[in-house]
Amino acid sequence: MGIYDFEEQAQLAAVKAWWKENGWLVILAVLVFLGSLGGFHGWRYYQAQQSLAAARAYAGLEPAILANDAKKLLAGAAELRSRHPKSPYAARAALAAAKASYESGDLASAKRELEWTMRHATEEAIQSTARLRLARVLMEEQKFDEALALLPSNDAGPFGRLYDDLRGDILTALGRTEEARKAYQQAAAKTAKEDAFRSLIELKLDALAGAGS
Repeated sequence: MGIYDFEEQAQLAAVKAWWKENGWLVILAVLVFLGSLGGFHGWRYYQAQQSLAAARAYAGLEPAILANDAKKLLAGAAELRSRHPKSPYAARAALAAAKASYESGDLASAKRELEWTMRHATEEAIQSTARLRLARVLMEEQKFDEALALLPSNDAGPFGRLYDDLRGDILTALGRTEEARKAYQQAAAKTAKEDAFRSLIELKLDALAGAGS
């Protein structure tokens, strides 16, 4: 199981938690929309058309996402930002473009897309994913202080264990073994024992113990 799989699990958990807390507001908004009349009806119709256009534009990027085509994804993400900057699809497209750019070795484009997503995403799970991936890119560039500054130290949400684990990786790279151990222990405490991610964390803890001895 790759690190992107753990991120997708965290995104799903965040969406479920959000719906549990805010789902009734969505239902209420739908009811208000259905009951709205006059000028509001026209405005809401316009918004619905814009949302549909953004969804269609994002759907058109699916072949590029499947092919991991960085060039097409960067162009598509830029168009969505230009036409529908407040749509959640703009941030999703930017995140996909960042992933393809990173895997093609274009770290500058990956960072640019991740920074935009982190600042503008309306979905907390997408924003958190961008934050995590940007911190990884900065770590690879050995910009350790910048990477650490992006990671919340007491996040109890679904991304908390991923933040703690990455913090442990960065601190290990810096030779700050005791701090790294604490970060990994925090990540482990937020992870079920039967979870594959827990095994990965324990391997890192074992490696630190071996290095210390």
